[in-house]
Amino acid sequence: MNKLSINSSSAQLFKELSGGHNFTLTDRVEGDFKFINKPRLLTSLMTPAVNTHRTRSFLYDVVPVTAQIPGGKSYSERGPDLKKDKPHQEAFAIPSFGLVYNVLPQDYDGKRVPNGGTSELMTEDYVVGLQQGKALDAFDLLNEVGMATLLVSDANYLAGGPFTAYDYSTVLTGSSRPAATDLLLATKDILETRTTLAAKRKLIEQKLGEAGKDASGIVLVCGDVLFGKLWELQANLGLGRPLMNSLDLASMALPTITDGAFRYDNFDSEAGITIINYGATIIGGSKMIGDDDGYMFPVGVSNTFTIELAPAMVRGIVNTEAEAMYMFTEAGIRTGVTTEIESNRLYLNRNPELIVEFTSST
Repeated sequence: MNKLSINSSSAQLFKELSGGHNFTLTDRVEGDFKFINKPRLLTSLMTPAVNTHRTRSFLYDVVPVTAQIPGGKSYSERGPDLKKDKPHQEAFAIPSFGLVYNVLPQDYDGKRVPNGGTSELMTEDYVVGLQQGKALDAFDLLNEVGMATLLVSDANYLAGGPFTAYDYSTVLTGSSRPAATDLLLATKDILETRTTLAAKRKLIEQKLGEAGKDASGIVLVCGDVLFGKLWELQANLGLGRPLMNSLDLASMALPTITDGAFRYDNFDSEAGITIINYGATIIGGSKMIGDDDGYMFPVGVSNTFTIELAPAMVRGIVNTEAEAMYMFTEAGIRTGVTTEIESNRLYLNRNPELIVEFTSST
């Protein structure tokens, strides 16, 4: 986990080009290009599979298999009946997300390209490219928020759209997600905390086995405060003897996971999990994970966290296999170029029991 590196780049300016300076100065210096930081740690860790559909809804079969052992009996009797499992079918509707951007002639009339030549004027294609890049970045951010919503809310992200929010634990397992486990770090020592974390790790491993799934590891993604408390315990601050492990957290720099412009501190716990600090990541003005909260889940699990795609309700596209995104453009001599971008996607957790929630009392 410590070597994980995620490529994160953005190739467009974050600037409103329809107003402001006209860039007609004679003397100038190189400007400062601003970019959109796109955190994608959760998207990378949860590795959502993408499934396409030809309609805006689909049926999902839930087939439970319960364990049962034979009952004791006499030689002249029959054993107890083998209980029948009860499969059920759920219907999911796929939400729609979109953006529209418009480029008018006045957006580039008489304006030069920032950091370009003194006579290099903007073109329609140039401004359209900037807006398109910004829009595509927005859909990258949408994926990260969608994955965070699965962790934190056990539900699909809607962005205020007129669709159903599914409580996945209730829908797929018949009961709501268990309450967060309070690690009580203000009163517990490292051994008690390790025991609690290991017990939850084993529970996830059991659920993986029941689902016939394998994982490459198990992580606990934390907010700032919870991560700090777990680090303090693991660092063995004030320990009166030499440490017996290779990583001395009290005196050595923490390993980091690199995600483009982001670096996330992490360390391997003796409970058999990797603990990652994600709490400072903010999208849309809000932290993705609360300061005192954490979520344990497996990584490298196939077809568990998924993105279900639906086609656009547009002539020539309805009832065809869905694509990840659709772009529709209209042009007018005075209204410029208007582009509509649409993506119809449901963020789905097919096995909500693989997420365990934690918190910490002060």
